[in-house]
Order: sequence, then C-alpha cells, then structure tokens
Amino acid sequence: MGAIGPAPLEQHIDHAHGFGDLIASIDPAPTSILDLGSGGGIPGLVLAERFPSAIVTLLDGRTGRVELLREMAEELDWGYRLQIVGDRAERFARDPGSREAYQFVVARGFSRPAVTAECGAPLLAPDGVLVVSEPPDESQRADRWNLDHLAVLGLELEPTSGRSYHYVYLRRVGPCPEQYPRRVGIPEKRPLF
Repeated sequence: MGAIGPAPLEQHIDHAHGFGDLIASIDPAPTSILDLGSGGGIPGLVLAERFPSAIVTLLDGRTGRVELLREMAEELDWGYRLQIVGDRAERFARDPGSREAYQFVVARGFSRPAVTAECGAPLLAPDGVLVVSEPPDESQRADRWNLDHLAVLGLELEPTSGRSYHYVYLRRVGPCPEQYPRRVGIPEKRPLF
C-alpha cells in the first residue's frame, strides 16, 4: 500500500526491533511510547507487540494513513494500549495532555533532524528519550545534529548502533521552552539548524 517503504516487510520489522533493542537497553519495561509520523505503523506496531505493558501512540497527520492505522488497531484488538491519533505533530505537542507525556518518542522517517527534534522534544517526559533512525550511509550521518540547538530544546545527543541499522537517541536533560514547537509548517520551512 506504499505506507512503509519499498524494502521487504521483514527488513522493516527488523529495523523496528532495533528501536526496541535500544529502548530495552534503557528501560526493559517502558510505560509510554509515541511513534512520530507513524505512516504504516512501523516501528510503533512492532514496539506495541514487544512491550505489552506500554501504551503506544501512533501519530500521523495524513488522513489515509490514520484510517489504515485504525483498521489495523481494530484487527489487533489491543484495546486502550494502542492509541491512533490523526494530527500534525506541531499541534499535538502543544496539547496539555500530550506535552511532556511520553517516556519514549521514536521517529523512523519523520523529517530532517531539526524538525524531528523540535517536534519530538516537547512530547518527552522529564528524562524521556527520542530515538531516531539515521541514514545507512555514514557520510550522510555526519553533522546532522547541532548540539547547541539541541540544548535549547532541552536535549542531549547520544549516538548508538544496533543490528545493522544506525540510530541516535536524544535524552531530555532540561525543559523544552514553551515556544516549541512553532506553529504548523514553520519547523519545516525555517528549521532551527
């Protein structure tokens, strides 16, 4: 259906387990996970299966993807622990019930690093972790993250690898200022870095 990319499904699932490995190394029993820009549900659905005690939220702003995710959620019948939200990340992160609500936020292909950090940081609970998939080619990974701008968002970068994929995780070490994220579309049009 084109919602998760052209690679074989098994490869996407393996990649999702890389997110899970990293999460489990930080907390083997996470309580809340948000999949930022969930698309076809990867890695969110894999993480929901792997961590049955966690409430997993799949967030996507595209109506067709949200409908697909809702159909899958109904089929899986995981009840309250799988939440599907159709909204833009910029709006969702400003909602008082969402802001600072998640232990882990994951992003497989959400956007550029500056946009992912700006939209993800406000969603993290204190000491929460944003896990982001990095490009496979090492030359594409260099200088993607600006440490000074991450610090403004209350984030600290920690690179890591898992399986045959690369990830970074950004731990919330301070508050994210109330002005972030900026209104819908602005993080993409005028990225912080």
